[in-house]
Amino acid sequence: MGNCHHYCNASDPEPMKSSEKITEIEKELILNLEVKELKKKFPENISLPHIQSESNLLLESKKNYKKKPVYTNGSLHLASEDDVHEDQKSTSSHRTNDLNTLKAIKKPTLNTNSSKQCNDVPKKLMEPKKKKSIVQKTKIEKNKCLKEISPGVIYEGELIDGKRIGKGVQKWVDGTIYEGEWKEDKANGKGKLIHREGDTYEGEWTNDKANGFGVYKNPKGGNYEGQWLNDLQHGKGKEDWPDGSFYDGEFKMGMKHGKGKIVFADGASYEGDFFENNIQGVGDYLWIDKKRFKGEWHQNKMHGKGEFIWENGKKYIGEFQNDRKHGLGKMIHCDGVMFYGFWKSDLKSGKGIKVDKEGKIMELGEWKEGVKVKSYEITEEKGFEVLLNNIKEDKKL
Repeated sequence: MGNCHHYCNASDPEPMKSSEKITEIEKELILNLEVKELKKKFPENISLPHIQSESNLLLESKKNYKKKPVYTNGSLHLASEDDVHEDQKSTSSHRTNDLNTLKAIKKPTLNTNSSKQCNDVPKKLMEPKKKKSIVQKTKIEKNKCLKEISPGVIYEGELIDGKRIGKGVQKWVDGTIYEGEWKEDKANGKGKLIHREGDTYEGEWTNDKANGFGVYKNPKGGNYEGQWLNDLQHGKGKEDWPDGSFYDGEFKMGMKHGKGKIVFADGASYEGDFFENNIQGVGDYLWIDKKRFKGEWHQNKMHGKGEFIWENGKKYIGEFQNDRKHGLGKMIHCDGVMFYGFWKSDLKSGKGIKVDKEGKIMELGEWKEGVKVKSYEITEEKGFEVLLNNIKEDKKL
């Protein structure tokens, strides 16, 4: 295993077909119920120190926005639609961190094919380091012996019929050492392997491979403590790195796979489902600026249904694609005003309805690429059935 490294599979999920989306939207209108289920799985129990965050990237101002001077943050500037309710601040600017991964241990193979026996070892290697009593010498000669496994690879320990059985130490020319239990001429049981570069594995072995519980330490990279299968992390375990980041959860054949929690070096964290070293499934991601997403993921991106929460309490509940608001959703503002509508790549796109906190309709309109292109009278409800049904269902909850 070399130094710890980061990687992220950033391939984009396949786009959703518009016809399929409309059918799905019409069948599944009550988004709040799904979000409540997510909250049951991920309670509000993550607390991190407040770190001053950089401002989100605002979308470019559109030419047909009605602009007027406003005074905020100590300066006068032209207002855009984002200044009113910040409906269209990008969620995609909040990317997930790259995932860490540890390589499987790279221990030397324990060669069992040599035919050289004790009497084949050079005389110099057979000489004891210090004088021993007759009783001690008899015991050593009976239970222990030196055996040259291959040129330069020496075993010292218990042998039965020329096979390594019991306890023994094997040394390689490059300085690698294994000390532990043997059975049928292979490392079986408990033992410790010290690699030539200083990294170590200590734990359970089966047929010359790490199997069962064991601890791998690499002073130049990261550590792993947990279950192994044929030299690969498999089962439950914990990885940690010198920068303070760690993963605690399930593994499958050397990859993060199943349920787990990862905390990154910058303090951001994710808890939920993993699939083949990717954040994928359902999970809760908390950024250091307190923004949060609870919902569905695909290949490290927000993708599916979920809830994105800003630090000030504003939230978007709805559909996502490739880390962006995309599909049917609603934006809930701090003052209780809600916008129900359709989104495309983080921008309002399609029909939308704005209501006050009591559910009274304030505005009906149609948007294109984030810009309002048409207004409707409140009495004109044709084409707004899906959105109106959402409002009605929300008020039942």
